Amino acid sequence: MKSQAAARMGINAAMTMYVRSGAPPQLSEQPATPPPPRRRRGSGEGGSTDPAAGLCGAYTLSGRCGKRACHLVHGTVCPSCGKWALHPYNVEEAARHADECAARHERLAAAARSADIECAICLERVLATRGRKFGLLENCDHAFCLACIRSWRATAEAGLAGDTAVRCCPLCRQLSWFVTPSAIWPNTAEAKAATISAYKAKLATINCRMFAAGAGTCPHGTSCFYRHAYPDGRLEEKTLRRNVDADGDVHVVRSVCLSDFIQASAAAHRALRRRAA
Repeated sequence: MKSQAAARMGINAAMTMYVRSGAPPQLSEQPATPPPPRRRRGSGEGGSTDPAAGLCGAYTLSGRCGKRACHLVHGTVCPSCGKWALHPYNVEEAARHADECAARHERLAAAARSADIECAICLERVLATRGRKFGLLENCDHAFCLACIRSWRATAEAGLAGDTAVRCCPLCRQLSWFVTPSAIWPNTAEAKAATISAYKAKLATINCRMFAAGAGTCPHGTSCFYRHAYPDGRLEEKTLRRNVDADGDVHVVRSVCLSDFIQASAAAHRALRRRAA
């Protein structure tokens, strides 16, 4: 302010001399103050170096910050999302963002790869309808809608043992004991195994409704994926019963339920009616 006032006084004095003497005013040229240099995009200048400070939102999005002395941290660029979102002074925070960002982009890439995969039963793209999922079979790589494969496995084909028919792939007849829901189609055996393991681990945290904290009987026995726990928190001890058939094959024997006798009796009555007809 003082320098500007002094400059104005000098100009006024020179104009007064010009009016009195008729000589042109001699103005002293003072160099103008140069503007502050513009910060280079992504340079990180002007930010805090405190490891506990958060990231500057404006700098994270654009790589530039309008503040000369920002109290937040100016991050470094993330190779996955392209934003300046990696904390340069907090290694754990930077690693957490890098891992989460890479996993998110992998899920997006997997969803893009899964978009055109068709169900082998309804012949429609599985993800074309919102909310639909894939039904993964553990021992084959054919693609099905979850609803389609569950519906197919709910009905046994004529001429085959029901316990075998409903657990076979409709195309290759490969036996798979269960179906795993998945929002994406795993493109590798490792990814498929990880999806199945995560699904089984999730079910193991849910109490079995049929076991009913020990008050009921689960027909699946030791093969049940759900949690069998008593009211005091104790888990049911799983004891496998096995038998060997005439060919030397070992089979796991599940618990006997009253429903087994009812179903066997109903099947016997149907067989007798067919013979009588």
